[in-house]
Amino acid sequence: MLAASLPGVLHYRDEPIRWHGRDEVAREYVHPDRTVIEVPNRPWPVARPEDCDDQTSTGIWFDASGTPQLDPADRAAPESVVLLCRRCGLDCT
Repeated sequence: MLAASLPGVLHYRDEPIRWHGRDEVAREYVHPDRTVIEVPNRPWPVARPEDCDDQTSTGIWFDASGTPQLDPADRAAPESVVLLCRRCGLDCT
């Protein structure tokens, strides 16, 4: 699995991911080292990336405390550390 650790309260889910997206035609390749990142008090609407129905191709940046950073241009906001799929939590950083 991943050797690197995450800062703060974020942690990796220890499950292999085969692909991202439930549409057989539009599935996205996922590098073998990618996984879902769990954020405290934020359950993902879709349990697994293989079943993800996100059509936006945009994610949400989170800081080390698990707070979403909704405006990446905000210079006063804490530094974002991971970019995650908004539906399943797949690490897209």
